[in-house]
Amino acid sequence: MAVMVDTRSGAAVPIEIKNISTMAEFTLNLRSMCKEESQRNFAPYVRQMNPIIKSNTTQNNAIGEMFKKSHRFSSMKIAHFFCYIIKMVVFVFLIINNLRKSMCALEIKNLRLSVNDNVVLDGFSLKILPGEIHAFIGKNGVGKSSLAKAIAGHPAYKIQRGDVVLDGESIMGKAPDEIARQGFFLAFQSPIELPGISLANFIRAAVQSRLPKGTPLSGVDFYKSLYAQMEVLQIDKSFTSRPLNDGFSGGEKKRCEVLQMMMVKPKYAILDETDSGLDIDALKIVANAVNAMRNDNFAAIIITHHNKLLEYIRPDVVHIISGGKIAMSGGLELIDRLEKFGYGFINDENLL
Repeated sequence: MAVMVDTRSGAAVPIEIKNISTMAEFTLNLRSMCKEESQRNFAPYVRQMNPIIKSNTTQNNAIGEMFKKSHRFSSMKIAHFFCYIIKMVVFVFLIINNLRKSMCALEIKNLRLSVNDNVVLDGFSLKILPGEIHAFIGKNGVGKSSLAKAIAGHPAYKIQRGDVVLDGESIMGKAPDEIARQGFFLAFQSPIELPGISLANFIRAAVQSRLPKGTPLSGVDFYKSLYAQMEVLQIDKSFTSRPLNDGFSGGEKKRCEVLQMMMVKPKYAILDETDSGLDIDALKIVANAVNAMRNDNFAAIIITHHNKLLEYIRPDVVHIISGGKIAMSGGLELIDRLEKFGYGFINDENLL
């Protein structure tokens, strides 16, 4: 005998269990009755909760969508922000780069130059940009070499008026070694002899002086570069141990001047009649070496009396110096006119 309580009435209901199978049936019936009773008792609450659950689900979905949209919006804002930053960085970089390029030049401004109280240049102005090769031609004594020495800082050449600006910085009053370290090089018309100082040691000291303070110069790297440049100029390696220019021929001196220029790698150079003393083969060798240096970070002025060097080093601009200033500028056609008419064509309107 078993007893089951009716949950609706609360009364006890007797159930007779005769055998094991009846017990099994009772258990199954009991489970079914409990399930039905549970559903019956809790159905009203379920019906009341369904709208709330559905409403919450809808709200959760809405919140989820809002979060996704907000996330996408935030991601887009971040992406736009970084794009803006990148554009601004590029813009600033371009401005700085253009300003730097505009400042990079060898600029001679309204120069008045005297030697031993004699005025040789007056109102001389010129701007040379990186990558350009200019040529100066003119009669003897018009001030071509005087200008080169004045820019290099020679104390005997007095700048009475005007300015010389190197990459936006005036070099007026600076010592020759300061001007050289700033990126200027002068290949002398008549290189001096320095007994007791070998060619290699002189060039090594020049290269070392242009390095940042405290930066070591590797001997292996130096001689590797030196021998490579000597090969280009066809200078024998034995010259490295010889005293600088001591006992050198005129052509050897000029080639060693160009060797120095190739090793120190200046930004601006003046080659003062480097072609004088060179035979035709040596002239080609020097011209090829100068042409090998032509790039966007190198500019040069070539002073010459002859057009042969300019046939091999074709300058961007040719300037005729006369009357203390630049009388005329143009291309290589000016040299053809000079050969045909001489310097008289400058003042002859019929020949212009």
